[in-house]
Amino acid sequence: MVKRLALYVSFFVLFWVIHPNYLFSQKGDYNWLSGYDSYLVSDSSGGVLFGNTLMNFSESPVNIRYDSLSMNFDFTNTSYSDSDGNLLFYTNGIYIANSFNEMIENSDSLNAGWLQYDWDPSIQTNGYRIPEGVLIFPSITTPGQYLLIHSFIDSVPGSDGGNVYCSKIYATLVDMNLNNSHGGVLYKNKTILQGNLAAELTATRHGNGRDWWILVQERNTNCYYKLVIDTGGVTLMPDQYCWGEIDDSNDIAATCFSPDGSKYIYFSYFNGISIFDFDRCTGELSNPTFIPLTILHDSIWTGMGVAISQSNRFLYVSATEQVYQYDLTTSDIAGSIDTVAIYHNYLAPFGSYFNTEQIGPDGKIYISCGNADSVYHVINNPDAKGVECNFVQHGVHLPSVSWGLPNFPK
Repeated sequence: MVKRLALYVSFFVLFWVIHPNYLFSQKGDYNWLSGYDSYLVSDSSGGVLFGNTLMNFSESPVNIRYDSLSMNFDFTNTSYSDSDGNLLFYTNGIYIANSFNEMIENSDSLNAGWLQYDWDPSIQTNGYRIPEGVLIFPSITTPGQYLLIHSFIDSVPGSDGGNVYCSKIYATLVDMNLNNSHGGVLYKNKTILQGNLAAELTATRHGNGRDWWILVQERNTNCYYKLVIDTGGVTLMPDQYCWGEIDDSNDIAATCFSPDGSKYIYFSYFNGISIFDFDRCTGELSNPTFIPLTILHDSIWTGMGVAISQSNRFLYVSATEQVYQYDLTTSDIAGSIDTVAIYHNYLAPFGSYFNTEQIGPDGKIYISCGNADSVYHVINNPDAKGVECNFVQHGVHLPSVSWGLPNFPK
């Protein structure tokens, strides 16, 4: 009996490490919010539909409906839902609101600084502008508490007013047990990393199935910082991984992990696509592959996004007017490129280009337009090769215009 119990325990631990998504299949990402300016009169005849869109993945197919929240979302956007898929709270990078659509106590002035007070005060009303700029993690030690990790944008002073760049990664702690479950913020804007940083945040489960890894690229270098969230909070690991092309640009980028955490992708506007193997137990990056992709340099308007299918096989890369598919299981990843979409000048009401990507709880990959448009693109069968992936341009129609997609850990 003792041997049999030990065998069961060993199997459980092995299954935990190999299949974290089965044992930790939360519903934190079941509600997607977008849209802005609910107070404005919508003009459906002119194609301008103000207000908010709620995509609820508790239903199949996803339930998409209009909502009239008071929050405006730009590119910085995420939310968290409970284990039953009920919305708990959400943020636009400026403040946090609960499910009653009230600002959570002490959640004002997130990312307070030069960007929203001097560079463009409208950001205080309309939301922060960083794609993949915030993530939410449930506390490992205290039920009802949630840790927000978010990027802070600053400037380098100069005669022209300065160059915009990400100078800090912040932590903010929300306690939804406070104020009769209306929530409160215990601390906010706590610096956990400082430097010249990529603002795009992505995360994956630790191999122990409990903790989290976050990777942050260091701009003007070819190095990556590693943060771990564990029972002690957020810790910056002392070692960096440095390899390959130097990203010496402060322009936008895109990043993601594969669903199983075995692959890490960093897509630089300046250079191209860097693909790494990732060890969820040690946090080590290895086996780097670089694919030059300079097509964005010729774009008047830039849209960027990356996502990996549920089987962890296919990488999808949005590059403004094209979407590419790469097979991560082949020895020649660059040679496996397949163009699965080319922009065909659809307006909704502006150009519906290809921008940020997010894989949904339904396994489909959704792609935003980057403009204030009332559509998303959708890849219905991401695990199929080439045109069989069933890419549908403007395949998801929204009841309001939207800037982008929410950001969730994988």
